[in-house]
Amino acid sequence: MSDSDSITAVPSRTCTRCQRDFPATPEHFYRQKLGKFGLQSTCRVCTEDVRRISRDARRPPREYELTGEIWKDVPGYEGHYQASDLGRVRRVGGSYGTCHPRLRKLSVHQQGYLVVTLYRDNCGRSFLVHRLVFAAFSGPIPDDTDINHIDGNKKNNTPGNLELASRRENIHHAIAIGLMNTTGENNPQARVTEAQVADMRARYRFGGGPGYKALAKEYGLPWGTVRNIITRKTWAHVA
Repeated sequence: MSDSDSITAVPSRTCTRCQRDFPATPEHFYRQKLGKFGLQSTCRVCTEDVRRISRDARRPPREYELTGEIWKDVPGYEGHYQASDLGRVRRVGGSYGTCHPRLRKLSVHQQGYLVVTLYRDNCGRSFLVHRLVFAAFSGPIPDDTDINHIDGNKKNNTPGNLELASRRENIHHAIAIGLMNTTGENNPQARVTEAQVADMRARYRFGGGPGYKALAKEYGLPWGTVRNIITRKTWAHVA
């Protein structure tokens, strides 16, 4: 052996856990201040394994795992995300050293629906939870079709509370159970306010004021619309 070989030779080190020999370099052992080589006694692979086991042991018990809860893969995210028959969503599979399913945090949409963000290829996308649950348990959702909550509770996303419905059917159902008020000014097609309706009736007084056509011209309405307002065929709830 030449003098140059003896100078460049790297000593080996045996991992105390797996008993394998590795070059005593930071590439195979984490550094530490104490020790003969300034390196840990276990190799990097074993060190990471010990850390993972320690993290799993410190994790609190998962109270959210309810008995009898059924989980199914979210279509398009198989092996990554699942939806349950209780309307919850979780991530499955391990990443960054984790190996347990993790519930996804749900947020409330401005219209009251629950929303969750799912990630794939480092890209996040938000979904309505009730659509994920329906797709997981009942199958594909046709285009231009809504998912109706049968009991009217937008946060009750159990499969039995969800049904396919057209937009018209969904609106009619909401009106029927009192979720949507389309009376008076709440109607998106309303062209006058309740104050204007009361003013028309007060000024008309059945002959004592301006007629239908004069009021219609003033408010920019068809005279038949004004007549229905005055005679209470419409806007009957206004005193």
